[in-house]
Amino acid sequence: MPNLENLRKQAKLYLRWYRDGHHAVAAQIRAVLPRFHGLSDREVLAHSFRLADAQELVARQQGF
Repeated sequence: MPNLENLRKQAKLYLRWYRDGHHAVAAQIRAVLPRFHGLSDREVLAHSFRLADAQELVARQQGF
């Protein structure tokens, strides 16, 4: 099981990448979070994405 501190840092990194407009993170968001399914990268990056969403992304990637 990964270290909790590393998971926190990973969530913050995803949030930073999202705010910077990286399309690679948009693809991961779309693939993992159900509310973003069916959207393009540009549409994903246009939606609201908070730290809680990034934490959910990391949790789902870890199998929760």
